[in-house]
Amino acid sequence: MNTKSKLVKYSMMLLYLSVFTGCYEETPSTDLANFNQKNPQQSNHYQMQLLFGDFHGLSTQTLTTNAIPLKMAVTALIMKRNFENKSPMQLSTFNNALVDYGFVMPDKIVNLDPTLPQPDFKYPVGIIRGDLKLPIPTKNQIEIANITCAACHSSRTFDKMGKPTNQMWLGASSSSINLNGYTTEIYESFKFMSQSREAFLKNLKVVYPDISDLEYKTIKQFAFYEIQRQIENIEKNSDKVLSFYNGPAGMANAIGSFKRVFGIYKAGFYTDKEVGSVNIPDMSYKKFKTNYTVDGIYTPLNKTPNTEITESDIMSEKGKTYGSEIGKIGAIFPIPVQGVQADKTESLIPNFEKIFDRFSAEYKAPAFPGEIDKLKALEGEKLFRQSCMKCHGEFSAGVENVRLISYPNKKIDVDIIGTDPERIDAITPKLKTFLYSSWIPQKIQVNFDRGYMAPILANVWMTAPYLHNGSVPSLWALMNPSERPEKFYVGGHSLDFKTVGITYPVDETPKSRPTLVDTTQPGYSNKGHEKIFLRLSAEDKWKLIEYLKLL
Repeated sequence: MNTKSKLVKYSMMLLYLSVFTGCYEETPSTDLANFNQKNPQQSNHYQMQLLFGDFHGLSTQTLTTNAIPLKMAVTALIMKRNFENKSPMQLSTFNNALVDYGFVMPDKIVNLDPTLPQPDFKYPVGIIRGDLKLPIPTKNQIEIANITCAACHSSRTFDKMGKPTNQMWLGASSSSINLNGYTTEIYESFKFMSQSREAFLKNLKVVYPDISDLEYKTIKQFAFYEIQRQIENIEKNSDKVLSFYNGPAGMANAIGSFKRVFGIYKAGFYTDKEVGSVNIPDMSYKKFKTNYTVDGIYTPLNKTPNTEITESDIMSEKGKTYGSEIGKIGAIFPIPVQGVQADKTESLIPNFEKIFDRFSAEYKAPAFPGEIDKLKALEGEKLFRQSCMKCHGEFSAGVENVRLISYPNKKIDVDIIGTDPERIDAITPKLKTFLYSSWIPQKIQVNFDRGYMAPILANVWMTAPYLHNGSVPSLWALMNPSERPEKFYVGGHSLDFKTVGITYPVDETPKSRPTLVDTTQPGYSNKGHEKIFLRLSAEDKWKLIEYLKLL
């Protein structure tokens, strides 16, 4: 093909692109559709929705934000790793790469409803996919993928020695998921792929020998050129696929993601000032909350912000609607997580109400798998009631079957608690304007008081590192501020059951690639929440830690 012909063909691709971006097309989740077809009696089970639900995340619109052309991304990453370290040209190379970034190909989901079959995963948990028909002049189709709830809200379990297993607990927070690393490698792989169209197309058929002629044609004639165009646009600016740092493993920067979806940040733009990443929470006791997110921004319409919720409230007739109200808040999160435009997420509310009504009623965090000194824990319970309960909630008496019975929903001013303010300060007036112009304030109370919520400490033993910004690696370090390290690693770690925190035994290989937490950097200060521990002796702190293992 001569130069003129190439230019004509490239111009046609751009013409097709203008049609493509001007229309909206969407596809359902392949894995959810397959499950529902095989298990109609369990159609739309809430756990399967969390694992495989698409939530409008597979569309022509999300292809401009968070979604990726799956077979292209897989082949590109495999090509890059094959070049770098001779990794085999097969799907397992891609899946292993995602495991490096904290995704999991589990042997079993431990807390799956026993009436459900254990799913078979072609790709790691948290990856959803579907075949998208493209509205360009000829018939075209391409498989696309996005992440979903379970990427962050499911975790490896830990054995009685604190070692991570290859089993998962759906609803627990992942302290190893590294979304920043994942998106960066996908981008770098596309850059590598774009250098040779012929080599890419050859390897595409090696990795996917059964690819349809229609999808192969779509990729060859259209999608490859679109990827090249996007890369050129990003390279001439920041050469970074994200507009901000998404945080170390176990963290996510939803504020930055909101700004990207709302168009405040443009493709190719990058700022190192957007450092509002926070720890991913466990999903326990959501019915007890009046304020959601670490900064307590969102409150259901049927609740008063910052007010106590008790077990009797939950059991009351009024309490039965709480799960549905949580569903309205859940419908916000496809915006930052999947890159879905806000006007699309409002229609998710009925489905999310059903999901969260069941989930909030049935979810239980995993029990601590190691040994607990019950006598020390009883002493620790007294200390908890004296020092922690008024902010973090009251749990049932004793050390057997401990459960939350009251939570004060206490938001503490940043200047009082002393923790890093960058997350709350990242909520700029411009972002507030976009949020207020969406459906959100019509269906949910929104407030931006400058403070952080004292979290419910359920499953706290599993969720290191601590503080809202993941800046302290263990409960012992939290209680002893002088011992908080300036730098440490997180991701793929084991748990030290004595200090209750991150450890990397010298004779073990981490389950995923560790990332550095540098508390000298903006947004990651490990200061704050210190005064409460000054009056406790070392012995008291060990007793308190023993009690916290029960929650």
